[in-house]
Amino acid sequence: MNVGKAIVAISVFALLMVSLLFFAYTVWNSNRLLKSAGTEGLSEVQIAENRDKLVNALTGVAGVSANDIYRGFWYRFVDENGLEQVAFMDVNELSRKDLTQWQIDNIAGIVRKSDIKQKDALSVVNISDMPDEYRFHNELYKVEKDGSFLDIKSVLEQKIRDNKYGKDDLFRLGYIYELEGKYDLRDELYEKSCKEFGVRCGSDFTIVARGRVIDLDGDPVASARVSVLSASGDDERYSVETDENGFYSIEFPVRKMEKIRIKAVKRNYSDGIANSVVITSGKKEHVMDDIVLASPLKVVTLNTVSKTVSGSENKYDSNKRAFIIKTPQSEYTIPDDSIVRYDGSVYEGAVDVYLYEFSRDTAPESLLAVDTMDQVMGYAGDLMKSFGMPYIQFFATDGEELHVLRSKPMRIRYTIYHMDKLRNNEDGIYTALTDEDMEMLVQDSSFGGYPINREYLIENNMLQFPAFWVFDRSVGIWENVGVNVLNTDGLIESIFYTINDMREASLP
Repeated sequence: MNVGKAIVAISVFALLMVSLLFFAYTVWNSNRLLKSAGTEGLSEVQIAENRDKLVNALTGVAGVSANDIYRGFWYRFVDENGLEQVAFMDVNELSRKDLTQWQIDNIAGIVRKSDIKQKDALSVVNISDMPDEYRFHNELYKVEKDGSFLDIKSVLEQKIRDNKYGKDDLFRLGYIYELEGKYDLRDELYEKSCKEFGVRCGSDFTIVARGRVIDLDGDPVASARVSVLSASGDDERYSVETDENGFYSIEFPVRKMEKIRIKAVKRNYSDGIANSVVITSGKKEHVMDDIVLASPLKVVTLNTVSKTVSGSENKYDSNKRAFIIKTPQSEYTIPDDSIVRYDGSVYEGAVDVYLYEFSRDTAPESLLAVDTMDQVMGYAGDLMKSFGMPYIQFFATDGEELHVLRSKPMRIRYTIYHMDKLRNNEDGIYTALTDEDMEMLVQDSSFGGYPINREYLIENNMLQFPAFWVFDRSVGIWENVGVNVLNTDGLIESIFYTINDMREASLP
């Protein structure tokens, strides 16, 4: 099976689950639009008029040439249920449907925000013709109920505990751990697989990942550090810097069916991630999506030894033994011994704190389109749309990136951007957020802890209120955390960290 067929087989039949990350919702309704359009009684004149309208609507869409419009092209989108799908745009066939101008404009809008592939790049493959590992990939993503992914994981972990597993079970659980960013556990399973079954011993082959790092204006970001999180974590062997044009090329070993995550970081910029799945050994070069980095809103300097912090609105609170740092949307409470090096050792001295406040219009795509782990669903794809997010980085004066661990987190108070859009249901998702909804959230937050998480929102049919997510920079995954809703204006309180050190450390 060729690479193109493998890619579309995974894309078409998997129906990858896309999560609500950092106040995220999906707004695509292509299937509903197409299904609601009739096909009977159209004259040749009407068909020709429809074709002209579709051509005009699709002309100028990025990645779609005039030739593509007439030949047809593939586009990957997220439907109204939050599921990722791949469809083929056939203007001639679509012209035969009784489409209104509103429907045509909406379809074009969906295509405009989709990932475009040329006609010859993909082809459909029957599930029965796919290798076992591809079928398992699809089984994970074809979520029919909450927790399907986690149910599969639970069954596999029980097999390990009962010592009733085979080589396929080890691969499957290892692949799940890989999606979750638990690379050490993945490697443990693969070592067991190698020792007991003689398979998945080391890497299968070497690939080259090429790409570009740019800023929000599209200008190249030179000297950004690019590393392979999924292969090596912070291993310098698999780390390079971008050239003066923002380009990088990095070579590293992989296994077949491996989820790779490439991270770019540079001082004075937000982090960025690019993802890909290694489907077959036939594709030795992976061209990654552009990694887009943003500049901070403000930079303050604190000193964990002298207990000082710059900025007239910021202070050190001796009672809380913490620094209080404010931005227009947020207030961070950072314990004075919570800032650590990558290895977890406490850092002492001056720290530059980079603060960001992203609205849905300014958040870089390389933060939005990042994988997420949902405690209700399991692995859930990537973020499509945001209602804003806070973001913070720490650097030592010599440029070393510093962190805050989940086991000793900072606290944050944050006012949700775009509350008006949620109240007006501007994107037509779920229902409008009401005063009664907000009063219920405030009431249920008063009992202590951080109860308003994805599980709560699902159980209480409250998905019109966005969940809150934190980015674990050590593995490149967003994680859902609970919040307190403090008032009906959208002020929330939650924990905040940069590395989750509380992941499972050993196999079940």
